[in-house]
Amino acid sequence: MPFDKIKFCSQCGSSVKRIVPSGEHLERYVCSKCGHIHYQNPTNIVGCIPVWKDEVLLCLRAIEPMKNYWTLPAGHQELGESTRDGAARETIEEAGIEFKIARNPYAYIDLGKFGHSHVYYLAHMTSEQCAPGEETIEAKLFSFDEIPWDRIAFHSVHKVLRLYFEDLEKGHFPFHYLEYHQHGPFA
Repeated sequence: MPFDKIKFCSQCGSSVKRIVPSGEHLERYVCSKCGHIHYQNPTNIVGCIPVWKDEVLLCLRAIEPMKNYWTLPAGHQELGESTRDGAARETIEEAGIEFKIARNPYAYIDLGKFGHSHVYYLAHMTSEQCAPGEETIEAKLFSFDEIPWDRIAFHSVHKVLRLYFEDLEKGHFPFHYLEYHQHGPFA
């Protein structure tokens, strides 16, 4: 099942067809004229869990999808950057904070069936100050009891926040790997 329908070849502009190319085992879009194979690969969403004392910084989204819902600062990893660098960039762009990012990921959410992987890093804020960018209406610190759980933008963010606060209570922050194969909330 293709994630995005491709109609024309990016190399020569001719129409494409969906076939299994010679030597491969999956259907791909292949140019009917030049034979170029158009691969579709998963997208990495990278972000941070910014923490200040016992609170987490959330951003109120100014853009779709999920405009006016709260989320962690995150977005698409760019070509040429590591997941860690992308997470830091997205956090600066969306939250406008100063922080020290953890060396290793805190959570990896594998949404392969939907063409996404989400990678989150812990980011310890060095001050409470924030200057949100244009994709964010407001950035605000929340304790667990203050989080607007019914206004969290994405299921993955909801799950990562719950994991973080469980780990905060235990005083231990292990790496979390979650694999998910259906739409809707995580179990």
